[in-house]
Amino acid sequence: MPTSDPQSLGPDVAVYLDAGNNEQNRHRSLQDIAAKIQSGSSSINDLIEGLGHSLVSDDETERGRAALLLGEVVTLASASVNAQSTQEHLVQFLSSRLADWPSVHGCLKGIAGLISSEQGPPASKLLCPVVKALLNVHITTLAQADRMLALTILLQALQSCGTLLVRSGTDVISGVIAAIDGEKDPRCLLLSFQLSQQVVKIYEASPSVPAAQESLQADYEELFDVVACYFPISFTPPPNNVHGITREDLAGALQTTVTCTTLFTPLFIPMLVEKLSSTLRQAKLDALSALAAAAEAYRPDAMQPHLSAIWHALRGELLAPAAPGLLPTDLTSTQQIASKAAECLSKTAKALSQQGDEALAMKVLEDEQICGDLLACLSGTKQQQSHDPARHVDAITQAVAAVTGSSQAACETACKRLLPKLAAAAAAASPSNSQHYSSSNPAGQTQQLALSTIFHLLKAANTLTATGLCHYDPLAATGSPVFQAVCAEPCAPADMSDTSDLSTGIDGSMDTDTASESVAVQDQSLQQLAQRASHGQGRAQPDSGGVEEDVRLLQLQVMTELVSLPVTLNCLSPQEWSSAVQQLLSCVARSSQSSQAVAQQAIVGLTRMAAAGHTDLLEEDALDALLEGATETSTAGRWQGALPLQALAALAAPASRLRGRIMSSIQQMLPAMLAASISNQHNQQMLIGVLEAVRHQLAPFAQSEEDVAAAISLDLLTGMRRLTMASQVASEDVAAACAQAVQAATAGCNTHQQALICQTACQQLTQCCQHLQSTTPLDPSHADPPSHPAQTDDSVQTHDAESIQYQVQGSDESRQVSTSSVDIPSGDGTLPRSHSTQQVTQLLAQSGLVSAAAVTALSSGVLPGDQMKPMLDCLIRLAMGTSQNGIQQAAMTAAAALVNKWPAESAESLSEGIASALSLLGLQAYTRQTAAAPMKDAAADGAQASSSNRQSPTAVSFYCLAWLIKGLSMAGHSASLQLVDIPLSYLSSHQAPASDQPLKASHGGMKAEQGSSHADSDCNDQTGKAGLVGTPVADEPLQHSVTTEQCLQASAATFELVPSAPDSILPLSREMSHVKVKLLWQQRFYTVALQQLEKLLTVRESAGSTDRQQPTDGTDERQHGPLLLALAYLLKGTPANLSREDMPRILGLLLTALDVLQLPGQCRDKGVLRGALQSVQAVMKEPAGRSKLEAEVTRLVATLTSLTSYQDADIRILGLQCLASVMELPYHLLHPLRKEVVAAVMLAVDDNMRRVRQQAVKCLGVWSNGL
Repeated sequence: MPTSDPQSLGPDVAVYLDAGNNEQNRHRSLQDIAAKIQSGSSSINDLIEGLGHSLVSDDETERGRAALLLGEVVTLASASVNAQSTQEHLVQFLSSRLADWPSVHGCLKGIAGLISSEQGPPASKLLCPVVKALLNVHITTLAQADRMLALTILLQALQSCGTLLVRSGTDVISGVIAAIDGEKDPRCLLLSFQLSQQVVKIYEASPSVPAAQESLQADYEELFDVVACYFPISFTPPPNNVHGITREDLAGALQTTVTCTTLFTPLFIPMLVEKLSSTLRQAKLDALSALAAAAEAYRPDAMQPHLSAIWHALRGELLAPAAPGLLPTDLTSTQQIASKAAECLSKTAKALSQQGDEALAMKVLEDEQICGDLLACLSGTKQQQSHDPARHVDAITQAVAAVTGSSQAACETACKRLLPKLAAAAAAASPSNSQHYSSSNPAGQTQQLALSTIFHLLKAANTLTATGLCHYDPLAATGSPVFQAVCAEPCAPADMSDTSDLSTGIDGSMDTDTASESVAVQDQSLQQLAQRASHGQGRAQPDSGGVEEDVRLLQLQVMTELVSLPVTLNCLSPQEWSSAVQQLLSCVARSSQSSQAVAQQAIVGLTRMAAAGHTDLLEEDALDALLEGATETSTAGRWQGALPLQALAALAAPASRLRGRIMSSIQQMLPAMLAASISNQHNQQMLIGVLEAVRHQLAPFAQSEEDVAAAISLDLLTGMRRLTMASQVASEDVAAACAQAVQAATAGCNTHQQALICQTACQQLTQCCQHLQSTTPLDPSHADPPSHPAQTDDSVQTHDAESIQYQVQGSDESRQVSTSSVDIPSGDGTLPRSHSTQQVTQLLAQSGLVSAAAVTALSSGVLPGDQMKPMLDCLIRLAMGTSQNGIQQAAMTAAAALVNKWPAESAESLSEGIASALSLLGLQAYTRQTAAAPMKDAAADGAQASSSNRQSPTAVSFYCLAWLIKGLSMAGHSASLQLVDIPLSYLSSHQAPASDQPLKASHGGMKAEQGSSHADSDCNDQTGKAGLVGTPVADEPLQHSVTTEQCLQASAATFELVPSAPDSILPLSREMSHVKVKLLWQQRFYTVALQQLEKLLTVRESAGSTDRQQPTDGTDERQHGPLLLALAYLLKGTPANLSREDMPRILGLLLTALDVLQLPGQCRDKGVLRGALQSVQAVMKEPAGRSKLEAEVTRLVATLTSLTSYQDADIRILGLQCLASVMELPYHLLHPLRKEVVAAVMLAVDDNMRRVRQQAVKCLGVWSNGL
């Protein structure tokens, strides 16, 4: 251990204390002193000895600087102060120096460093001198930083030794009051509030110390006054709120402080009541929030004397929205405060009730201005006296509902007193009691008012029951009247003054004799009610007015609360329960007679009924009706089962007991619905709706539902196959919906069930591909057609449609059909010879679509290893053998999933499968290209491909290849990186197209833009969304006979599709789709592809024109077009966080790409140019990128100015934005280019698109003003 050398600190101490030294030298000496103490060559005691004279010097500046040096060193080297004797010495010394005003700042720093040391704060007894010394310091007169230090030290010290100080007789509370009085800084104020809470805590923790209790009793009022003077908090954070303190933080801390002890109750509650009469909105809101918090914190006995005043103040706020003379401009604010008052009343009553005090709740329910006025408004006696009866009742309802949900006693009292009279009023106001209709007393208003109040009471009771705090039946002795009020017909529209401000449609009043005449309504037979409900007569016919609709919706809301009551309460009779189900069904089954809101509320009612435990009743009375309604059609044949299907999906929640029955029933319906969907648009809508429910609502399937999921998959597979047998072509939408449902269902099965699905799917896929091969044969030199082991039929050798029909039927008869499938008649139709080849292809491919979807969802290892290669060949043939986009996409996706899940131990078979796939795609000639010799070898390969007898590649070939590369890349197979050479080889071996005609798209995202005028292009940028998620492709079918231009576009698009973001081949989660996803697979592909593209472009650039300064007409640059297009696609598809670091390095290539791709015929996907421009923008934001741009500024500006006249408006706008951003570069580089830029932008100012003109004006202003 090194020996301490006191003399070693002398020079550094002298430098620090010398007033003539600058701040940098003083900081360096401070660091040296701290380093020596930390290393052990010197100690804190050595420093104190070295500072001895300076610490007591007559010069205040010197004393302050010496104390600051000591404090700074203690903070930096606090870990070296670990000996208790040293700590004690330092604490005593620093505490004693707090009495010296110039030394306070440094001593506070030193004490704070000791307390926050990594070794832990000093012992409690060592901190007592610190607290005593601080209490004698006039903290309020210190600077903000020192006040914050002092309050922090004081808080931490009191947390450690506060109880010791109080018990020793130290007057802590008076010192704290003096320290925080008048504080205004928000950071110090937060500490002051915490300090106040800590003081109360340590005093209340010493009840056996008389002196401490006497001190607390003597000073708590002063402490409250010091803290409560900030209520309500008025604070607006500054724009640069670096500390992040908000008004809510301060208000919350203040609220916690004033509720930390019941001693504050007689002071705080009256203050809150007074604040509720304030005209300041924020003061009222803070007071309501604090009142609820006080009720939860204070004891009931402390709150008891103030309950009357609290209720009086809250009642005024609750009834304020109905007060006469309220201006419309103040209505919204008043209603918000009333809502907060109701929330405060609920929390306060609940907090007191949980502690056994029901006084506040009973005050509300016994108040005649509440319950009395409510019944009076409903009876009509208050009609003339109330300024607005509807608002008045709404306000009263909020208050009653607030206390009803506070406790079981309050719930019982409210329901017994109000529900019978409310039910009578609502039932008596129905159209059956026509004697109550009058112009002065609209019954519709009364019915709304009563129903709305019933709804809020039942909702409060249900909420209380759900929390386990209540086991009371709110319908005890009033069930039938309430149920009759719900079943009564809605009133016809009436002339009402104002109902627009009530969310539940509350309005109106009724006659005073309603209650006495309600007996006649109650005597109505429940059996008749049930019959009327079951025949749809319990509801009005299609709505004739808004009030009738509001009443109907309110009735359903009340019905929802009724059926939500737990099954154990037995609140309704069996007939009433049955009638309730029929009422809800009547709104769902006939959607044409119910508005969307009414139908949705009925579905909510059925769902809540199931959640409450009434599943037996629903299974008995509702499921059959809903299942029948799901297939219901109108007289015109239109499907009307959307709402019943939605209700079934809602009832089939994952935890529902009804789920199994619903899923089984839907599964049994699917085969017949699939057969009925042929040539019937309405049946197609029905089937698609059911399949969407299977895919979205029922999936994912639980382990206990795997049998149903497997049955769904097999039914759809065999059903689609039987349609093919019967020469029936399903619509593309139906086939796509079937495929998606099969994917979701297959993914939810276990491996045994997936094996059965796999057998059926592979058989059908093999047969389909064989028939497609005979209809649209590939070249015989390709790989042999695959055959499934279970298939015994010979390959089809005829193109005759009738022969194909015969073989399809024969092969289907030999297939083993799952016993869970439903037998659908195959039909007697045959494929006549008049069928065109395209029709036969479409007919055969529809079953291949569903089969491919099933293969996509299989788990790894389900498909036997010896069948992997044949299935891959089948999928490639399916993609190449049809022109339907959906089928092509499904086949490509399935192929990607297949190679992704290829067993790792079968690497040799994977190589064979890829080789066979490349042969089928016509790409085997391009597998020898490498980056080492791109020009010569590429030309040789191109010549070999053109002279070969093999089929030339098509755009579809390259899109299939892209999916294969993506599937392999996600799994981390090295073969994916080898396959990247194929599109690079093709791009390198072809010159860019010489034609200026637009390229016709052959896949999603390759649509040609129409015209060259300055108009917004409607071309959909779908390629950017391509990924292993089954992204929809373009509307045009993929063409087999395509030009070289289209192949170049497709091969370049490979570099976007592969690294695109999604991590799943299916539109399901990664876990459900069973795909393999290696970490950093996107980065791996991007890195390899970028390196190869850079090498190829570098070689081609060096082999091109040697004089880059010579003017060119674009012909030489167009030779780089295919590879530059691939680079642009790669940057577009790769996540920005992966490519950001490479942007400065490839800036030159990026600018070349922008120059070339904007030439006619080079790029028809505006998304590619947009991505390249966005990459340039990203370079501008990076320091390294800006320095690179400075070297390329002339070329950059020339490129951007040319883009301001591009044919697509979005590109013109983005080019103008980039031009404006260029102004961040140095002035001397931009000034020579100003004239050129202004001339180009002036042309854009006259653009025929308004948004282009706007951006051009902004850009012109930047260049005009900035230079």
